[in-house]
Amino acid sequence: MYKKSFYNLEVENFEDNNVLMYNSLSNAIGIMNCDGKRLYDDIENIEVNNITNEKDKEILQTLINNGFIIDKNIDEFKLYKTAGLLGRFNSPFFGITIATTLDCNMACPYCYEEHKKIYMSKDVADGIVKFIENRFNNVKTDHLDITWYGGEPLLNLDIITYLSEKVIKLCEKENVLYNSFIVTNGVLLSESVSKTLSECKIYGAQITIDGPKDINDKRRLLLDGSSSFDIISNNIANAKNYLDINIRCNIDKSNVDSVDYLSDYFKELGVTMYVAPVDKLTDVCNAKIDDCFSSYEFKDIEMGVFKKELNESGQFLDFAMPSVKALGCGAISNNAYVIDPEGNLLKCWNHVGNNEKIIGTVETGEIFNGVNIEWLSLDIHEKCTNCKLLPSCGGGCPDITINTGTPKCSYRKFNSNDKIKLIYEKYMQLKNNPLDE
Repeated sequence: MYKKSFYNLEVENFEDNNVLMYNSLSNAIGIMNCDGKRLYDDIENIEVNNITNEKDKEILQTLINNGFIIDKNIDEFKLYKTAGLLGRFNSPFFGITIATTLDCNMACPYCYEEHKKIYMSKDVADGIVKFIENRFNNVKTDHLDITWYGGEPLLNLDIITYLSEKVIKLCEKENVLYNSFIVTNGVLLSESVSKTLSECKIYGAQITIDGPKDINDKRRLLLDGSSSFDIISNNIANAKNYLDINIRCNIDKSNVDSVDYLSDYFKELGVTMYVAPVDKLTDVCNAKIDDCFSSYEFKDIEMGVFKKELNESGQFLDFAMPSVKALGCGAISNNAYVIDPEGNLLKCWNHVGNNEKIIGTVETGEIFNGVNIEWLSLDIHEKCTNCKLLPSCGGGCPDITINTGTPKCSYRKFNSNDKIKLIYEKYMQLKNNPLDE
């Protein structure tokens, strides 16, 4: 016997009685016609094995294959939770974020870090290599992913090249797939630096620009107060020849009117842009709460960028597409760490520079102190257990949940139906006009 999946969403009902469906656990999107709806609505009373009509058999198999109906004995919440636990504690993936320095060459008012002139040494870097090697020796690992972070990581480029060479050799020796990315403000990302990063097997970079020159330079100014816009823009134009560039635009009420301009500007530069809401994440952050958007308010801003990109280029923004997340964040697992310039282990990017959040060092390894236990034992909050979109977000940011006691719903929860409608419309357009791409 079968039952309807709890994670089904009836996104839209059409005049012909067809229904646009989405299942957040399988990530399936489909149209349910009248025959399908008849079987779907009565599924709990149907003995599937007794069906003889071939058309009905085909429809039911499609519903089963896409997760819209499931075995009545399966508890989907427990199924989803089990997948998350396997990902948390039994994964061959190993992810490290390495902050090469706490120092920065910019003075962005909404930054959540306290910048200090602390730089990673070669001794600490060697300790990181040993830490990774110990991991390989004790835990089955087939994929290592490193994100270079700061402060501004390029202020300590020598450590990036030094560590990259050693880690790449180690991965080759142990037959571990290596992947690397950098989060940078772009000021030092010259063509020669971009080439060096590419040679270090760093495939891409995230760079932040917050508006046209006049707006960006009020929000993302250099330490001496001078303009950063032209420097970063010129660097992006050259860096894209060596790295996949993703532009992040931090949006609040003071620069929201710049979104369309930025979208056009970066499209002309030939790089991908996405928007993210400014939020006050730590006490160090000087973001004004009144200027920040709520998740519900921000849904329309992100949706506008998604729709504009689709209408103008015919392409979907992959990172904004609905997807299944067995984990809301890798930081709640035992296979992901942040390492600060002094070799301390942390769970979250937001904790860089906060010694109260240390959970060990590269020398001692992970310790199970109060901070670490709280993260590793974090369960799905009761607020999320009855949400039909839980598999799409994984319960949200664990740092927010731990700090406030309640999860914060993502803006993508509130615009998911509109995105699914757009995806379906684009699919039908391509189906009817296959050369119209």
